[in-house]
Amino acid sequence: MAFRPDYDEIEYRETGSDSKPGRQTLWSKCRRLLRKSQDALFSRVGFPLAIGVAALALGILLGVAAAAPSQSRLERLQYENDSLRDTTEELRDEAAEQQSEIAERESDLRSLEAQVDQFDERETELDQRESGLDARESDLDARGAELDEREQAITETEEEIEENTIPGDGIWVVGDEIEPGTYKAQGSGSACYWARLGSLDTFDILNNHFGSAEVTVQIQSGDIAFETSGCGSWIKQ
Repeated sequence: MAFRPDYDEIEYRETGSDSKPGRQTLWSKCRRLLRKSQDALFSRVGFPLAIGVAALALGILLGVAAAAPSQSRLERLQYENDSLRDTTEELRDEAAEQQSEIAERESDLRSLEAQVDQFDERETELDQRESGLDARESDLDARGAELDEREQAITETEEEIEENTIPGDGIWVVGDEIEPGTYKAQGSGSACYWARLGSLDTFDILNNHFGSAEVTVQIQSGDIAFETSGCGSWIKQ
């Protein structure tokens, strides 16, 4: 019995779910050709020649089968290349967006830095003003201290003047309200009356005067009181 290749099995193996319609048609044509060749050769030239022809056809089929995966691989590479191109374009777009965002952020940063510089300038100006205010405050403190000293001196002078002044008309007790000493009248006119008294009785006169207000009196420590009228105030000399 002569050997006949099972072309149906070859067709089933090579035309699975991954094959394309063009390849199926090619396999079908080759299969029909092999069957016709097989039938003709077995009927005319015999088994050895049929084996040779079958081997030649099988070689053609294997070559086509080997070429098909190469074509499929090429298509896959082309698809991967297209995918890489699309991915590259997307990455370029994202990079451009990020570059734009970075430029905006840098612009915002420069604006903030300018504001910080302005704040630093204002802070420096405020520090200078504060230093000037501190200097003025120190000056005012010094002047205040000087004024306090002057006020104290004036107060002491006023107190001294008050102690050494007979304010005006009245009877003044020596040693209590006024001190003994030489006093000069500060009034004017010719109706000045004064009297040194040996007691609080206005008739107990030790010495007196009536006339011009341009007068000086010596109050003794033994005098009890001093009466004055129309002479103005008296200042101790």
